[in-house]
Amino acid sequence: MSIEPTPKAPELEAVLEGLAGRSTAINKLTCVQVPIGCGKALQDSDFAKSTGGDGVFRDELSKREYTISGFCQDCQDKIFAPDEDDFRLTTEEIVGRLS
Repeated sequence: MSIEPTPKAPELEAVLEGLAGRSTAINKLTCVQVPIGCGKALQDSDFAKSTGGDGVFRDELSKREYTISGFCQDCQDKIFAPDEDDFRLTTEEIVGRLS
């Protein structure tokens, strides 16, 4: 498997690399380093293990997110998990938040 990091402006790339080793992690097929991510190899994530190592991402959107952020599926699931309050919102409140 070969995955390329999404290109960023050089200044932004320098910040992301300095904070979490984003491009280095993506080039090595690992999650970004602790404390930002978990630092695990993609094949060692809990999600990959639950699929027998065949699938390291849930879908194409998750794979694309990895090229942007460097977060493995496990970390994406933790970071982007819905807030409990989101389940208590009415349709009108949700639409209002999107406006």
